Amino acid sequence: MNSLKRLKLAPKLLLAFGVVLVLMIAQAVGAYFGLSKLERATNRLADEIVAKVATAAELRALVGEFRTNSYRGLIRASDAVKQEARQRAEQLAADIERTSADYGKLVATDEERQLHEKFVTAWANAKASYDSVNEMLDLDLPDDAVDTFLGETTDLHNRATAAVTALIQEADRQAGAATEEAKGAYAASNWTTIVMILFGVAGGIGIALYFARELVAAMRDAVGVANDVAAGKLDSRIDTSRQDEIGDLMKALQRMQHDLRERTERDQQAAAENLRIRTALEASSTGLMITGPDYRIAYRNPALTAMLERHADQVSAALPNLDMDASLVGQPVDVLEIGGKVAPEFLARLERDGHAVREVRYGEACFEQSISTIRDAEGNYVGTVYEWRDRTLEIAVEQEVARVVEAAAAGDLSGRIDTSDKQGFLLQLAVQLNSLLDANAISLAE
Repeated sequence: MNSLKRLKLAPKLLLAFGVVLVLMIAQAVGAYFGLSKLERATNRLADEIVAKVATAAELRALVGEFRTNSYRGLIRASDAVKQEARQRAEQLAADIERTSADYGKLVATDEERQLHEKFVTAWANAKASYDSVNEMLDLDLPDDAVDTFLGETTDLHNRATAAVTALIQEADRQAGAATEEAKGAYAASNWTTIVMILFGVAGGIGIALYFARELVAAMRDAVGVANDVAAGKLDSRIDTSRQDEIGDLMKALQRMQHDLRERTERDQQAAAENLRIRTALEASSTGLMITGPDYRIAYRNPALTAMLERHADQVSAALPNLDMDASLVGQPVDVLEIGGKVAPEFLARLERDGHAVREVRYGEACFEQSISTIRDAEGNYVGTVYEWRDRTLEIAVEQEVARVVEAAAAGDLSGRIDTSDKQGFLLQLAVQLNSLLDANAISLAE
């Protein structure tokens, strides 16, 4: 016992592993013999019994199809149909012979062999009767052929069918027996495995308890350091002076502490950058909206909300299903589409080009949308970003300018553009155009 205590961690673990390995080998040996028995039973079931059942079923199907095609040769039909039926029957007869021979290779018992020979004899008799029917048809004796087909041939065919049915029943019986054998082997293998596992678990628990008491004291300090790291305390001092395995663990914990501290600093920097980006989006005067890969709105900035509220009457009239008081975030982008659905051709163009510009009208309110797809580093589609620009005033100015210019072209120079509701470039445009009209009016008056 004292010798074990003087061992370092690596030899102790090797010794424990050796004992557990011996227990595992014992389990494996017991499981191997149980599984070998189960494998033999399942192989017999899969390779022999299932093949027999499938071959016998195919044989019965071929016999039935043969009779169907033979009957087609008796009915009133074209010569081509009768010739096709006879050719198909000849092919089926060859298939029956081949399948019967295949089944003969699978016969394993004397009883099964007798059943197979009975079928071979019954089918040979039925085939000979079918051939006599065809011969009568060839001699232009259709009535005799029908009488033979419905009498003697039917009786012989039924005997062949009964024989193949007996083969199927025998195969089913063997399948049931093989299944029971497999169940027995499985149960025995289970019990053997359970017993060996119990021995293995008991031995493993004993070894684990012994070495756990040996290692608890040495690991206590390491656990304390790990708890500090898990709690986010990344500035505690770690003693790495030990030269054994616990010392290696302390060095690994020190590296982990250092890496986590660096990662935390990087995450904080990324969070600050994301905050700056979000603040910039919130302060932007351009309406912005971001959707996820499922085309649900994930973000909208205050500028977009203000745009929609500014034209609330027009938007509500154009989108009766949109709740102006509810948040857009979380709703499908379709709620902002006329008709409640994005045009498929527009989505196809956006997916193809990655960017699209369009104009959206809600009554008299007009918005220009610049839409771009968002893809990750691997090129996978992750969403879309919408830039909204309110062109309502621009449209109104364009219409007002067009009206004044059209009147001037017709000789009416009295029209002027209202400058009270305009600013910036539009104001300058209105002032300059009014000045031009004033100058032309004076010149014409003079």
